[in-house]
Amino acid sequence: MYQFLSLPSSARVAAMGGTNVSMYGNDLSVTLHNPALLNLDMSNSLSLSATSYIADVIFGSAIYAHKLDENNYFGGGILFTDYGKFIETDEYNTELGRFSALDAALYLMYARKLAEQWALGATLKPIFSSYEQYSSFALAVDLGLSYHAKESQFSAGFVLKNLGAQFSSYNKEINHRAENLPFRIEAGVTQKLKHAPFRYSVTMHNLQRWDLSYAGNKLGFGENLMRHFIFNVDLVPSDFFYIALGYNYRRAREMKVLDNKALSGFSLGAGLNIKMFSIDFAIAKYHAGNNSFHLTISTDLNGFKF
Repeated sequence: MYQFLSLPSSARVAAMGGTNVSMYGNDLSVTLHNPALLNLDMSNSLSLSATSYIADVIFGSAIYAHKLDENNYFGGGILFTDYGKFIETDEYNTELGRFSALDAALYLMYARKLAEQWALGATLKPIFSSYEQYSSFALAVDLGLSYHAKESQFSAGFVLKNLGAQFSSYNKEINHRAENLPFRIEAGVTQKLKHAPFRYSVTMHNLQRWDLSYAGNKLGFGENLMRHFIFNVDLVPSDFFYIALGYNYRRAREMKVLDNKALSGFSLGAGLNIKMFSIDFAIAKYHAGNNSFHLTISTDLNGFKF
């Protein structure tokens, strides 16, 4: 339930393999994955993202951040998935009309700088879901921690995601019992090399659950371990341009097709800064038969004179 909360918040995050909780900088979109990454460089910035997913499904986000003072930061955003229009029929295949389906979550984020290198963050997330005549509502909280060492260009993050409860179920007449939210624990590290234009990240996801096997497909120790990892490397020759390559091991293994060497699990993206705007684009290979295209446009509103 509410699995859309695990979707990447932007093209850059998609290019990094789907999630990142440790990359410290001015990219506003990572704050939906770890609110503790909110910082002074993001103040008065805006980020808008859209993704052409599978079939007619689209998802996207809108995020804004502002500093309260030098050590306290606030952010607000929305993450949504629009599943498109569906034809409603009866048991005789008579068309009765059309209906839509939508998931959305509001992100109210706060971060506080505890010391020169440490920050804590929290996100309050009202979650709404509507499928035809059925709807549900839930409230979740994310709790994050970040560490950033400016001298060594090393950063790390840790997040507890989706702590909370469902307050309204889809079909109240049949199911009065609240369903569980998709609780996640994620951690990661990011390191930029001092004498080469490369930055790499290693992210560990689903740490709340060791065994990621499914449908009776029992996994060995090494395979289970690797399915918790996402790897990413960025080429960053300047502050104005980057190329990112990500590899999600679990996605690659679960979405592979026998006798098909498709690049499932891989993602590729690039970004360009043009004056006051940043444009990011990514292609993610979720399975052999589909590529998803991600676009993000961000801007620092401080550069505009109103």
